[in-house]
Amino acid sequence: MTISVKHLSVELEDTKILDDISVQIPINSFTCILGENGAGKSTLAKILSGVLGLDAGNLYVDDKPYRPHDPRGAFKHGVVIVHQEPTLVPHLKVFENIFLGVELAWKGCLLKSKMRSRAESVLDKLGHNEIDVESKLSSLSPATCQIVEIARALILKARVLILDEPASSLSGPDKTVLFKLLKNLSEQGLSIIYISHFLE
Repeated sequence: MTISVKHLSVELEDTKILDDISVQIPINSFTCILGENGAGKSTLAKILSGVLGLDAGNLYVDDKPYRPHDPRGAFKHGVVIVHQEPTLVPHLKVFENIFLGVELAWKGCLLKSKMRSRAESVLDKLGHNEIDVESKLSSLSPATCQIVEIARALILKARVLILDEPASSLSGPDKTVLFKLLKNLSEQGLSIIYISHFLE
């Protein structure tokens, strides 16, 4: 899936954060947006994922106009963001977090067995079937929580996965695990937008 940004401008509190930005994210690509803190990287990510609006410019998905008004609108187009700050719920179990906001239900009853099974399947696809879907998120390491967030993105049928500073709280070995996972997802056809301020 190709995302195009044309002449995008955003102003927050009388400060121009992005000024006439144009960029094209090719299909099945691994794209890094790199820059110092305050450069507007996260602002661009939030616009692409429907968290923020834009003042001027246009967005396109596969050459069709794209203007998500909220994250759910972005999900419908297959655009999902993993924020720098965790958005999962520590006291819930892994499978409950993977289906957070998109729970499977029938006649008002949660289909927990089905959610567990699908959560195990997507973690297996990510190469991390060692993660117990019954574990509480609070018992997991930051690196494992990142994997759970990515699993949630796949449940949301992500075609474009945006990661905002995903390695900022990870150790060296954990970063290696993350990069290997993202490389595998990219090779499977997922377009990845990776945002970082680690210039080195």
